[in-house]
Amino acid sequence: MRPLFPAQNRRDVDDLSTEVTRGMKFYFVEHISEVLAIALRSANSKSKAAKN
Repeated sequence: MRPLFPAQNRRDVDDLSTEVTRGMKFYFVEHISEVLAIALRSANSKSKAAKN
């Protein structure tokens, strides 16, 4: 799971316990264009994995 959050929420995520965040990679973005770049990168990775 790779949740996306506004950069201002980093502090809130840092307060979560490791039981909640284990195995997760968080993305903190400042602009909507960053969301699109991350989403496309993730979709591209899944597409490559499915072809193999």
